[in-house]
Amino acid sequence: LIVCGTGVVCDFLTGPSGWPYDLFKWSMLAVLNGGSVLFLGIGVGPVNHPLSHWLIKRTLGIADFRSYRDQASRQYMEGIGFDTGKDVVGPDTAYGLSRSLFFTNRGPEGNAPVIGVGLKDYALTGELNSYQDYLAIMVRFVSWLCENGYKVRLLIGDVHHDKQLTQ
Repeated sequence: LIVCGTGVVCDFLTGPSGWPYDLFKWSMLAVLNGGSVLFLGIGVGPVNHPLSHWLIKRTLGIADFRSYRDQASRQYMEGIGFDTGKDVVGPDTAYGLSRSLFFTNRGPEGNAPVIGVGLKDYALTGELNSYQDYLAIMVRFVSWLCENGYKVRLLIGDVHHDKQLTQ
């Protein structure tokens, strides 16, 4: 499971039952299924609820790798009592990742790794061109993954809003 960029390590507008719980649940499922969990160039905060603090610290604690997009995000985690001693601060992943971070093995027994692709329904924003551009990019990306031997699983975050994307 790779969580890159974004500011989902927060409970803004959702409380603990939003992003904190979703990240915890997805991360635990990945680990329980023998997968790795990586947080790359993430933004952090605000995290207001005590249960959100607990969920986020546990989630980032089981990650195999953590990096923050800025020093403020790393300091935020330190401020809520999380040890960031082995963590890295680096540029947002939109600027590219070093090839040394990519896995070269094909998974257990030569099987292709499964890539989870998160989808978001932007149609409700009224920005039709942006939404169409987003869908076109996601289709190209998923097509590339399939053409290169990866198995793809589509992930949705909100059944009410995002389910139409998987149909």
